[in-house]
Amino acid sequence: RMVDAAGVLVDTSSRPRLHKYVVDNVLARTGWPVQIFHGLDNEAGLRRAFAGDARIHYTPLSTNTMTWYRLSSLMLMAAFWRACMGHHVLVFQPDTVMCATPTLSLEPFLAYDFVGAPMAGDWWGTTDHPTGWTVGCGGFSLRRRSKMLQMTRSDQCIAPAGDKLEDQQLSAGWTHIRARCESAGIRVTTPPRHLAAMFAVEYDLHMDWWPGENASYPRGCRAHYYTGRARAPPRERRAQAPDDSVACRNEAYTPIACHKCWNWNPRTWAHMRAHCPEVVELRRLQRVYRGEGGFRERNRERAVVGPIDVSRAGSDR
Repeated sequence: RMVDAAGVLVDTSSRPRLHKYVVDNVLARTGWPVQIFHGLDNEAGLRRAFAGDARIHYTPLSTNTMTWYRLSSLMLMAAFWRACMGHHVLVFQPDTVMCATPTLSLEPFLAYDFVGAPMAGDWWGTTDHPTGWTVGCGGFSLRRRSKMLQMTRSDQCIAPAGDKLEDQQLSAGWTHIRARCESAGIRVTTPPRHLAAMFAVEYDLHMDWWPGENASYPRGCRAHYYTGRARAPPRERRAQAPDDSVACRNEAYTPIACHKCWNWNPRTWAHMRAHCPEVVELRRLQRVYRGEGGFRERNRERAVVGPIDVSRAGSDR
């Protein structure tokens, strides 16, 4: 049965305490049901962890292995989105958690096709946008199911065997992908990156404003928040860059969620520990299961998972 909105967790590992924590967190913060795409061997543990909870729905995957590239391949298949039970799908992972007192609610973000934490600025290349940022990361993301179906059904728009991960494709984060999809009559709506950071954060809590993005900074401004290695921007970016002499007023806020917000910028992590204590418990539970499951970082395997049982999930509509 289709519902207006649902959380979706895809995980084949056996980490019941961690799964219990992140799923209960989403249930409490959203009030939406949660659909778990599980492996061959972890279903029993999940059912024990959520025994009697009618808000949890189970969808089997014919595999016990889920690498980053297998997950990306799965999410570029229309069969996956057909199996999702929500018209709006909140994708989350065991490295994400929602904050109890965010500055904004989820409701404003339901107007978009794809919302995720901005990625990845000067940290690494995830877009050819002049700012270096795109919206956004798929690890904690809100998607419109009908748009994901439309995109994954179009060979002209999406390339499942391409060299870009699913979030870079389904957010149309590269010029050539956006042009390809628009030529197929498909346009993806995403929020501005500074608004998307209030939805979720992974890298920098505060980013530069570029000329034309904010009327308060007509020449742009520098947030002075990035802590990574200094990089010389490409020539085409230098011509459009913010005025180095203008400092942004970095107004404090708490995003709705953290997705690996400990992994990149120590300033972001310090802020989230102070204003979203849920992240501290998440990290503690992750350490309990260290080496016992989860995605292998950037594994080059690109195989696609086996068949999905869609008989208990949504329809094509």
